[in-house]
Amino acid sequence: MNLWARTKGLILLSALTFFSCEEDFSTVGLQPIDSLGVFFAEIPLKDHISQIWLDSIATGSINTGAQTALLAGQYQDPELGHIEAKAFAEILPSRINPGSTFDESATYDSLVMELRVTSAYGLHDIPLEVTIHRITESIEIDSSTFYSTASEQATGEILGQRSFTVYADSASMTVEDTKLDALDPADSTIIANFYDSNGRYRYHHNVRLDDSFGEDFFNRLKSEDAIFQDSSLTSFIDYFAGLSIQSNSGNSIITYSVSGGSALRFYYHETNDEGNVEANSLAFNISNRYYNNISPNRNIPWSGPGVSSINSFYTPYELGEKVYVQSGTGLVANIDLSFLRDFGQSDSTRNAVIQRAQIFFKNPELEGTFAPPASIAYYSTNTENLLDGRVALLAVPSAASNSQLSSTYDSTRTEYKADIPHYLRTIDRNLTDYDRLTIYPAGMSQSVNRFAVNKDDVYIHLYYTVPEPSEN
Repeated sequence: MNLWARTKGLILLSALTFFSCEEDFSTVGLQPIDSLGVFFAEIPLKDHISQIWLDSIATGSINTGAQTALLAGQYQDPELGHIEAKAFAEILPSRINPGSTFDESATYDSLVMELRVTSAYGLHDIPLEVTIHRITESIEIDSSTFYSTASEQATGEILGQRSFTVYADSASMTVEDTKLDALDPADSTIIANFYDSNGRYRYHHNVRLDDSFGEDFFNRLKSEDAIFQDSSLTSFIDYFAGLSIQSNSGNSIITYSVSGGSALRFYYHETNDEGNVEANSLAFNISNRYYNNISPNRNIPWSGPGVSSINSFYTPYELGEKVYVQSGTGLVANIDLSFLRDFGQSDSTRNAVIQRAQIFFKNPELEGTFAPPASIAYYSTNTENLLDGRVALLAVPSAASNSQLSSTYDSTRTEYKADIPHYLRTIDRNLTDYDRLTIYPAGMSQSVNRFAVNKDDVYIHLYYTVPEPSEN
């Protein structure tokens, strides 16, 4: 395919045409119109972009270390098709024999799964029905493949379900967003009851669980059953391995906090020595064993019009006019930059030195409430390793530091932009074997954020100089 470039008149920059047919550099090297000799070119990447589908994304706490979210729900993406998430979590008592503090009068009231909402993704045009399933086998630690998008625990009966209207803005609402006055006694009470210590609104989805299960569980607590005496909690896990959070209907995927407001909570009452009834509660927390099953995955294919042809992992797919990136499902973009090898050795750019280079992803489509990833990160590989599943061999370093190169989404300019001069110089000078650039979304293991960008809106801005040959 032909590459093209449009010339621009810039202060202290030359105007030129970049790249002729078959990607040769015969038209590069026109004399700059200024004394500094800085050339500029816009290099379209449309014909070098492919899609890569990753297998076995680690979405569990054991693998990632930073995983702090449970995802549950489903929605229909107009580009990518059916997207679904299921959460699986082990839930443990906070101490050995927690029922030892119960009074003889302690009486069960209810058992509630309290889920702190931290974000909501999707269309939110119909209610979300949350179902809580009992897990029938324990979550074991397997650092290779268990905590992945294709893993799934066996589940038993549904212990509870409830339908919610999703208010996405509530998840990020703060005291500052309201007119509440902390100095006003009434307002300060509202703030204390509904906002956390950081001033964020406590937005919850609370699901009451089956009372027959809850009462049996509570009676075991009250009787100080042997399952609560073992410090390894093996007997307890045999009795109650955990819960799965899923959805039977809706057009949203909800992110629930693992801590900071999410817990399995018993509500009960006791009668004190004065004969007064006192309400109490006891929380069981989500342990460090949990993960998210996100589809499409190896068991569930893509169904959207833009990606339905993708059916194998690590195979570069050249799709239509758009490029896609999505967390959770493992859909990433890859750009073959091998055409830039020996750029500075061609006849028209002999001894050219890349001074500055920027890569752009412009104007991601914002369908409904599908917010793009907060940032994207850049890794390098090559064709041979790519086909072997090694998509991200080396992190591309930031031009300003030795840290990982990434781009934060600029909502004002509607773009991701990154400086990549050093990386392009290593390709130009054949100092690296890794000439394919892989673009990862932020939150790969704990979100489903995505973008869809027209391939015409993916390009490089290149600034270079061509030193005058020495007369000596």
